[in-house]
Amino acid sequence: MHAKIILFFETKTKKKVNFAESIVLLFFKKNKRMDNKKLISLLSKKTKTTQEKSNEFLSSFIEEITNEMANGADVEFLDLGIFENIVREQKIITNPKTQKKILYPPKNIVDLKVAKQIKEYLKTIEK
Repeated sequence: MHAKIILFFETKTKKKVNFAESIVLLFFKKNKRMDNKKLISLLSKKTKTTQEKSNEFLSSFIEEITNEMANGADVEFLDLGIFENIVREQKIITNPKTQKKILYPPKNIVDLKVAKQIKEYLKTIEK
């Protein structure tokens, strides 16, 4: 199952802003690390909305991604990339200390395949 999501939200001036594009531009501005607080602050400045609105939007955005992925869907953003559900098979592992064999259960993981636009943008940034 594969879900394509394009998110827009309206600013105070009623201009529609592409969410994924905003994240790409904000996140990769020579920031070494970005947390939720910084992202919300930058989003509210860029879109000219309050931090509460940006926080509400970001929370619902993350909640929707989580719900889709919990249902087994891959989530694709045209300007950001694809969040893929991957199931690692169960396997038998050996404890190196005791040499005891243990059954390691299957595990769900999430992989992000970054969009071409972001990869190209990162190549242009000075290190």
